[in-house]
Amino acid sequence: MSPMTTRNHRQSTRAVVIGAGVAGLCAARALAGVFDEVCVLERRQPSSRRAPRDGMVHGLLARGSRQLEALFPGLDYELARAGASLTNAGADWLFHTPSGPAHRGRSFVWIRGCTRALLVPILRRRVAEAGIRMHRGLRVTGLQGTHAQVRGVRTTRGDLEADLVVDASGTHTHCGRWLAALGHAPVAVEEVPARVEYLSQLRDRPRGESAWRGCYLMARPPTILRSVLALPVEDGRVHLGLADFAGRPPDPDQGGAWVDTLSDPAVGRTLFSGAPRGPVHRYTVRGSRRRRPEKLATWPGGLVMLGDAHCAPNPIYGQGMTVAAMSAGALCRATTAGADWRRARSTRRLQAELSRLVDLPWRMATWQDRLLAAAHESRPPLGTRLLGWLVDAGFRAATRDRVVRERLLEVLHLLRPAHTLLTPRLLTVGSSP
Repeated sequence: MSPMTTRNHRQSTRAVVIGAGVAGLCAARALAGVFDEVCVLERRQPSSRRAPRDGMVHGLLARGSRQLEALFPGLDYELARAGASLTNAGADWLFHTPSGPAHRGRSFVWIRGCTRALLVPILRRRVAEAGIRMHRGLRVTGLQGTHAQVRGVRTTRGDLEADLVVDASGTHTHCGRWLAALGHAPVAVEEVPARVEYLSQLRDRPRGESAWRGCYLMARPPTILRSVLALPVEDGRVHLGLADFAGRPPDPDQGGAWVDTLSDPAVGRTLFSGAPRGPVHRYTVRGSRRRRPEKLATWPGGLVMLGDAHCAPNPIYGQGMTVAAMSAGALCRATTAGADWRRARSTRRLQAELSRLVDLPWRMATWQDRLLAAAHESRPPLGTRLLGWLVDAGFRAATRDRVVRERLLEVLHLLRPAHTLLTPRLLTVGSSP
């Protein structure tokens, strides 16, 4: 019998998740045990070639690690057994801001470094062990239901009924078009364009002795246009990511004057001293995109949009997996609290909460792109100038003051709201040149 069968609502409840990326897997795990059946629909076959972004450095921020552990208990231990590196963000990392190296010292922020190739198969296995069904090679073509309530999806293998549909299909979701077919207005989209050329490569750890294990040499458009991230991962390797706001970056082993354009050229040369352990992957980042379903006058019951389908921040800032896990956590809390997802009031309330949840990562992921765009204007907008001043003051203070550095790390790892940076200490230490 085809898996695309209907069922009697009185006998069981079903949730359908569109997309099998990190957002989809987290959402499915959040719903397991509450719905009688949870199905994940994956467009690609397992044998399909990887997407270009799969080879990029996928950082997991501290809040993302905590939320994944809540959704998948024991995950951190399993990653540790597989060799995933654990580093202290303050003591083990060289965080080179545009104002110089941040204050070094023990931090309460810890980073679990691993490749996507290690993390995603573990999440897939955990999802399967939870009894969640995976349907591969299947494309969703529309939504079933009415203007007031979504009751399932239409697929290339037939219709599938559901009490809840979660759109985690990614940046190129067709949910807006599907909603229009049910009579809804277009979903507003906010975009911050950028053109960042990105490359990544797995390499051995840098040669020689160094006082740090991980490193981030920040960019600061429009003056410093290249950044480098060195993330310690499993098997004693380092995943290097080079982002270039000015054009196509050269391959790491080509050498050349491009290293001199980094915030610390000497450290840059050290980073690329380890032997290559894999191919160079390239990707062009077009910017950030955020859909605003909470602004629609009407939204149906039975439908939730999360992950990159909802908010896709510029991936070079490494927030995607963390935002996906945070959104799934909100879905889990609401589901456990007894939300009736067939009612529009429940889905609208969750979409509003998800919008508030992504506000900070959205601002953190777009400020550099906004500043770069503003540099070409005779007088940048006031909001952009104020944000630039605040961030610069924070970086200056972080190079001199342990307390401000810790607060900045907590904000960057989405553990605190941005306004907590506005303290007398930051204003005093960060205002002086």
